[in-house]
Amino acid sequence: MEWADARVWKAVTAMETDPADPVLMERLHHVHVVQHVYLQIWQGQPHDVRELSTFGTLADLHAWARGYYADLRRFLPGMDPARLEHPVTFPWADDLVKWFGEVRTATVGETIQQVAIHTAHHRGQLTMLMRQLGGTPPTVDFIAWVWMGKPAPTWSTSADV
Repeated sequence: MEWADARVWKAVTAMETDPADPVLMERLHHVHVVQHVYLQIWQGQPHDVRELSTFGTLADLHAWARGYYADLRRFLPGMDPARLEHPVTFPWADDLVKWFGEVRTATVGETIQQVAIHTAHHRGQLTMLMRQLGGTPPTVDFIAWVWMGKPAPTWSTSADV
């Protein structure tokens, strides 16, 4: 997931058109705010939805997005595998009841899978947006990562953004 996110960010920062397109910014923000919020939930912290308006520049959003993976790498080694079966309490459970009529329990493991699937879904939207804005979207398929030898993520630098 990090490899694919890093490739998307490299492609965004390489665009000849203005990469700070509001729709592109909103979608990038959405992907990464969900990642951050779920990590906060897994850690038992109050969730803090950082609003897009708090990012002054694309570089600010990029730095925050990239920081998720450092936080995740610090968190995961301390996770007991049995914790994957623990139920997750969603701060937005009341909204879920309104939308779906009831809320069933989800486990930590299921929500980890949700974050990966959610990110991949929106990454697809981002590649379409990049193409519409004149950019060249990267290949970010999981199997491409495997075929390429599972390379480490290569993030663009703040100077690139």
